[in-house]
Amino acid sequence: MKNKRGQFYIISAIIISTIIISLATIINYSHRENTSTVNDIGEELKIETQKVLDYEYSTKDSKMDQFGKDYSQHIGDGIDLYLITGNSSDIHINKYTNGNDTALVRDVDFYVTDSQIILPIEDVNYTFSLATKTDNFYFLVNQKIKGENYVFSH
Repeated sequence: MKNKRGQFYIISAIIISTIIISLATIINYSHRENTSTVNDIGEELKIETQKVLDYEYSTKDSKMDQFGKDYSQHIGDGIDLYLITGNSSDIHINKYTNGNDTALVRDVDFYVTDSQIILPIEDVNYTFSLATKTDNFYFLVNQKIKGENYVFSH
């Protein structure tokens, strides 16, 4: 009779331990939150825009606007793509969101100084060097997740 009583305590201890470990595992379970894909998109854009620029210089046929529209559809909702192009006297910044193009207007949406292009987005100024002897080309990718901005620029 005593042996069975000892077995009961061992089985009870195993069951209680299993319950405690199960609860600890459930409580400590971590799940992955939505993360920003801006860095991946930025790296991909470096490659793709270089190919578009090579095409434009070799054919003198401008495809950057169509590329911006197509690429912004490719990356989807919630991600803004800004393309900064032009020479020092004629800078253009276009914002693309899910295939839609919005041209930004100088002195309202961006500023140009003697040496910089300043693009304010949600109270943060992003600056780019202004090339005076060649054409300028920069891009900025902006994604907002749960109130935080994730930005990649090049």
